[in-house]
Amino acid sequence: MQVYIKVSTLEQLASVIEYLRTQLQQWKISEEKQMDIRLCLMEAVQNGLLYGTPEGGQRAEVRVSWQCSQQGFVFTVEDDGPGVPQELRNSNWDNLLLEEHGRGILLMQTLLDEVRFNEKGNQLTGRINW
Repeated sequence: MQVYIKVSTLEQLASVIEYLRTQLQQWKISEEKQMDIRLCLMEAVQNGLLYGTPEGGQRAEVRVSWQCSQQGFVFTVEDDGPGVPQELRNSNWDNLLLEEHGRGILLMQTLLDEVRFNEKGNQLTGRINW
């Protein structure tokens, strides 16, 4: 099953995370994996809402999709912003301890089996294997 959702407010994000929670429970995913997936998806969407505003100051619209299979769970989060800078995509904990931004990406890289960005950096795909 594949899901596509658009999010433009934190209230909508809360509803999406709740919907995801019910789906993960129906799919009988372990509590630990459920928590990791929800946390990572929430981080990615919040970043998109915060930084994904296109030129001209319009409200950010974050496009979210996910798919669950026997192999694992894959999600994609995309916005219309300038993208995550390359230096944040390749950071480590030592570099970010005193930084204001970027810890969410490291958290995702720690909890997920794979985190990929498109070339521009405005689309993140995360994967967790069972």
